[in-house]
Amino acid sequence: MRLLTLSSSLHLGTISALAALLVLLPGCGAPVAGSSFVASDDGTSFDGGSGGMDDGAQGSVDDEEPMEVEDSPLDWSDLEEPQLTEEAQLIEEHPCFESVTETYVDSSEELVFTFACDPENVDLAVGDILVGQANGGYLREVTGLEVSGYTVIAQTEAATLGQLFETGGFFGEFPIESAARATVDFSGTTLYSGNHGGANVTVKLSKGNISLSPTLILGAQFEWFCVKRAEAILDLQMDAEVELLAQLSDSVSFDGNKTLGTFSYPFVIPAGPVTIPASLDITFTAGFKTSAQATASARVGVESDSSLRVGGHFNSGTWSYTNSKSLSMDRTGPEFDVEGDWSGKVWVAAKARVMMFRAAGPSFHVDPFLSGSAHAECRDLDWEFRAGVDTGVGFDLDLYCYDVSKNFGPWTWDTPIGSGTLELPYPIGTDCDEESPEDGEIDPPGSGGGGGSAPDDGGDGGSAAGDDGSAASGDDDDAPEEPAACYSAGTISCGQTVSGNTATSLAASVAIDSYPINVGNYAAPEIAYTWQATTSSEVEFSFVDPRPTELNHDIIILDGSSGECVNTNAVEWGLNDVRFEPTAGTTYYVVVDGYFGDAGAFELELDCQP
Repeated sequence: MRLLTLSSSLHLGTISALAALLVLLPGCGAPVAGSSFVASDDGTSFDGGSGGMDDGAQGSVDDEEPMEVEDSPLDWSDLEEPQLTEEAQLIEEHPCFESVTETYVDSSEELVFTFACDPENVDLAVGDILVGQANGGYLREVTGLEVSGYTVIAQTEAATLGQLFETGGFFGEFPIESAARATVDFSGTTLYSGNHGGANVTVKLSKGNISLSPTLILGAQFEWFCVKRAEAILDLQMDAEVELLAQLSDSVSFDGNKTLGTFSYPFVIPAGPVTIPASLDITFTAGFKTSAQATASARVGVESDSSLRVGGHFNSGTWSYTNSKSLSMDRTGPEFDVEGDWSGKVWVAAKARVMMFRAAGPSFHVDPFLSGSAHAECRDLDWEFRAGVDTGVGFDLDLYCYDVSKNFGPWTWDTPIGSGTLELPYPIGTDCDEESPEDGEIDPPGSGGGGGSAPDDGGDGGSAAGDDGSAASGDDDDAPEEPAACYSAGTISCGQTVSGNTATSLAASVAIDSYPINVGNYAAPEIAYTWQATTSSEVEFSFVDPRPTELNHDIIILDGSSGECVNTNAVEWGLNDVRFEPTAGTTYYVVVDGYFGDAGAFELELDCQP
């Protein structure tokens, strides 16, 4: 590192000479022989052309998907210790340094340094590369300086690691510690609830647990103010449980997505005299597509155990990638209550991005998904489901050296997880035998074995609609629904937890088999509790330690201001919990009802200040 007094001048002749030299260097400002640069709207990407390796992904980001290659990591055994450029300034290590603050929140555009001595004794000049740990880290090039007493205000712009390291680099494996290994639980998340195209649509993640154990492999070697070679690999152990609940009251096609949350896991990268502050930021997004020809309700889930390895490699202008996986998938369900064909897909996308000095680096995406369909014809419901994962790499090296980036993927892997045929208790369609089944021939709801993993021949993989089926029956379709009455088994109050058992309790009734605010088969025992609202603020009813894959209870809120506990007064509902805003002084009935014939023990609590 050079020793200069405080200055705001640049030697233009030196810059011109460096620019001319960079034009001659492969991978740092000019194409190598047999290669080309391809301009695009989102920046400039390198095309390996005929100089690419046999196992590399050649071409621009717009090229067709390359064939999968075996893992081909770079050899880092000859990597030298990093040497800083002459312009690099570890300002926080100066004996006179006291503090650095940012004029603008979360921005290093203007840095204010305070020193304990005359700033003339501090080696600062326009063109310097400032690097430090404060405020989450900064890597900036000085564009202007202002001195006032013992304070220096530095105007800055983004710098690259190529401007920081003259030669050498860093390489290492970085296991993300225990915080990232915890299970993220999105169970009960509503992806959409409302009216779409005249149909009432509810799409929920009745179950959404993802457990991640990530390890990053990062390496970079620098030469002549740019990156010579780089590598970013994500090793990921992932367990996921995803269950989709889709309810549609009419013919409709609909899709959507929802950001579930972002989690940041910090770590540091040792690089000789510099410690690079870094983090792995993971954003989870859930999305869905669903369509039905008529009223439909479907519930199905998948449990997966995956080992994934995705990454990208850059070596002197040549790109290659890594994409390997080992996955195990098991299905839960399906359960159907349909009047026609249905199809759907749900996914939980995890995008992991490496941040260094708060600037974006390489990224990876891993998106497990579940898709399926059901085709109803006469008394047969043919269904099939597939599960898989989409992966990809955004090998963005702009932080290493300007305009060096490449996208790999997406790669899709999927596999069948079950198919079969369920017998419907009523015909669907026009060219069917309309003879009604004899009394007693229809199996009770839930007897189709809705839980567990169905064999490929579909013998017992799910449950069809029950006696209350939403398909046509002999009744007049336009006749108003007769209210179904329940009765209160007791009261519940704010902060209280009540226990019950819909299978064995004498307080349980089998009076309600549907609700006007959702679509589904509730021909199972239910227990209701009375609550006199003491607030008009939001409250939450929830199950204590719910087990939705073992016991499928839902919570339904009925307005009891009429003095009756009837299903037609339903105002809100939920899977494992439900929040709503009551009207103080109003009586409500809180119903715990089994879905598709489920019954068993539960604990229900009321939180009036959620």
